Amino acid sequence: MEDYILDLKAGKEQGWEIFYENYFALLRGFCGHYVQNRNDAEDLAQEVIIRVRQKIHTYDENRPFKPWVYQVARNICLNTIRDKKRSQQAHKWAWSKSFYATTTKIHVLDSRPSPQSEICKQEQDDCLGECMDSLSEDHRTVLLLKYAENLSRKDMAEVLDIPIATVKSRLFHALKHMRKNFDSSTKSFSKNI
Repeated sequence: MEDYILDLKAGKEQGWEIFYENYFALLRGFCGHYVQNRNDAEDLAQEVIIRVRQKIHTYDENRPFKPWVYQVARNICLNTIRDKKRSQQAHKWAWSKSFYATTTKIHVLDSRPSPQSEICKQEQDDCLGECMDSLSEDHRTVLLLKYAENLSRKDMAEVLDIPIATVKSRLFHALKHMRKNFDSSTKSFSKNI
């Protein structure tokens, strides 16, 4: 265990400074996959840091720290979404271009994109967003943790508080769904060009 985590549990301010430096950007990015804009993501990241500070006494030092923090963040994000859903009666996940950029590598020979490639890229982004929206919350979450946050299956199981076998199953089914729907969406688009 890193020293600053012990400092956190002891209530030492230098531990919180290190925690903030190491985790704020990660948490802002993680929360950004659940909300519509950067300001909301920053607010949620701040809320996670405050909640971690309030709940650090409950952290079990025998468990990995990072998955515990992500579990706190996930719970806050989902609670925020549920609250918004109740008040607005509708919610649309914000699977932005940033998620697409972290999960897909496109090699371009010419640094100046052609208008057709820009249209294709935008259509792929839209298709990916629609495919992500069509997944269940459980399947979206495992894809986010795996490809946007680069967590191991073990860490994902810790965050979600489920067995590793369930993580593997959800990943398998989520990717299968994505391949099927993304491929069919992009094929129908390419026929129309």
